[in-house]
Amino acid sequence: MIKYNKILENITNKGAGLIRYENIVKIIAKLKEVLDFMIKIAMIEIFASATLAAKYKHKENIKLLR
Repeated sequence: MIKYNKILENITNKGAGLIRYENIVKIIAKLKEVLDFMIKIAMIEIFASATLAAKYKHKENIKLLR
């Protein structure tokens, strides 16, 4: 009976560990999604600021040519 209880205890502990591991994997996957989204936003902001800077520089060049 003692061995049976020990085996049962080991199985439940491993099961709980597996559940925690799955939760950690889900959390990491969600963090990866958030980071990917943030990177996309940063890339859009960089492109937008570069475009604005180029437009401004172009306007300045036109003023100098006049």
